[in-house]
Amino acid sequence: MVPGIIVVLSVLSLALLFIVIFSKESDTESEFTQKYPLLSKRLSIENQNDILINFAPLRQDLKDYLNSINIPHSFYFEYLPSGVNIQDGEDNQLVGASLLKVPLVMNLYKAAELGKVDLDEVQTVTEILPDPENIFANQLNLKKGDKMTLRKAAEYTMSHSDNTTADLIYRRIKGLLPPQEEALNNLDIESKTELEQNTELVYISSKSYSSILRCLYLSCFLEPKNSQEIISYLTKSIHREYLASGLPKDTAAANKIGTFSDQTISDCGIVYVPSRPYLTCLMLFTKTEGSATHFNAISSIIYKYIKEANTSN
Repeated sequence: MVPGIIVVLSVLSLALLFIVIFSKESDTESEFTQKYPLLSKRLSIENQNDILINFAPLRQDLKDYLNSINIPHSFYFEYLPSGVNIQDGEDNQLVGASLLKVPLVMNLYKAAELGKVDLDEVQTVTEILPDPENIFANQLNLKKGDKMTLRKAAEYTMSHSDNTTADLIYRRIKGLLPPQEEALNNLDIESKTELEQNTELVYISSKSYSSILRCLYLSCFLEPKNSQEIISYLTKSIHREYLASGLPKDTAAANKIGTFSDQTISDCGIVYVPSRPYLTCLMLFTKTEGSATHFNAISSIIYKYIKEANTSN
């Protein structure tokens, strides 16, 4: 065979091989995205995220607003494609309250992955938990003796932040996981626990809490299918009066709120702006009728910047 022809054939062979490999990688990424649309594209072979560079204007706008409201707070923002973050009041820790239902459900799914519990097993409601604020006690109007699967209890705990379903989960998995295998300990999250009026309260900062949501997004604690399922429940949250109120109605957000007496109000979540997902968490040391306006304002500032910013900025 003529040497020149051999060279041409070799080049063509390499080109075809590259096309086949690239095609397989693209197919793999596409399949992953279709199967787990709420998880990070970092978990697939190629990362097609639209990377923003300059966050200085957003950082200044957020700090200006938070300084203007004169309310002690803890705030954290992270642009998920790159990890760039903005923090304010990051050392402040507030009572986690219902925010901690997310790691509770993560523990349930971890126990299921380890074969210690079946998510589809049916459980019976034995307690209807009280709630002084009557916000999360029993939004589903459950009664003692009602039955549901653990999977359905997880959905209601995330979407409604229901105390009764959360208690059902807690009772079922108590003691199933060694402390070091539970979500909060496994992720090495900074928090403190204090006993107040015979109630165990967990204090956590916005930055530390964001590690929980980021872990779900990156599927670092659970299998992708389980991380996807939990986040999908959070996108069904009925509590849209805070961070979600500052977003267009067609923008997906997986958020979780938490309140404690009249002392704190928190809302943390992942916002799925196409190709530009981000995480935000705001905790305020107050709970008044005007609190929702601050969440709305912060959320609006972030969304507008992320949506409109040019990658070359």
